[in-house]
Amino acid sequence: MKTIMVVDDNREILDVVDYALRKEGFEVVCAEDGKAAIDLCNAKSLNLILLDISMPGMDGRDVMKTIRKTSQVPVIFLTALSDEVERILGLEMGADDYIVKPFSHRELVARVKAVLRRASSAALESPADDLVVYGPFILDRARFHLHFNEKKVIFSKAEFKIVETMLRQPGRVFSRNQLLDSALGFDSISTDRTIDTHMKRIRQKMKEAAPEFDGFETVRGIGYRLREIA
Repeated sequence: MKTIMVVDDNREILDVVDYALRKEGFEVVCAEDGKAAIDLCNAKSLNLILLDISMPGMDGRDVMKTIRKTSQVPVIFLTALSDEVERILGLEMGADDYIVKPFSHRELVARVKAVLRRASSAALESPADDLVVYGPFILDRARFHLHFNEKKVIFSKAEFKIVETMLRQPGRVFSRNQLLDSALGFDSISTDRTIDTHMKRIRQKMKEAAPEFDGFETVRGIGYRLREIA
């Protein structure tokens, strides 16, 4: 049985989500604030977290930052904010998906199952594929690390998957939709702008680690590629 933590300061929403997930056979634990969520995350073995963004005190973004320091457990943001910028910010932070309130039981369960399927598929991939070495790049999927010239670069989950996709096939041009699928999955609803934002952050982080690096190339009208290393 998979365990899901639901974090929301609204007791009514907690009760509704708790009921919908238990009805589908999930074990559910609930937290009404950020501190309780972090304590539960440290104490429990979780398969997924449903995390409200707007909470008093420690909000969902702060909780997410803390969780991502030690865990890559899948996270779905619950938000009343339908603005695209807010959704992109959530995905950039490492969230696997988002659900805009109000939502139906059917949408909630469908998105939860889709994220869990993606997580299970990733876990079943061959360990031999966990290490990708190309020139000065060393990407370790098992530990979620990327080193460039022995310098560690910290990416969000989506950024990491985009870099991995291009690193496995240097020189190949990937469309924005292809990178979107690899980063967020076929079940995600997003736009080309999401990938452009991710690529901007990837380039910034690479520049911080290696100011001379300019290997991620924009191919106008198509997408992006990693330049081949001579």
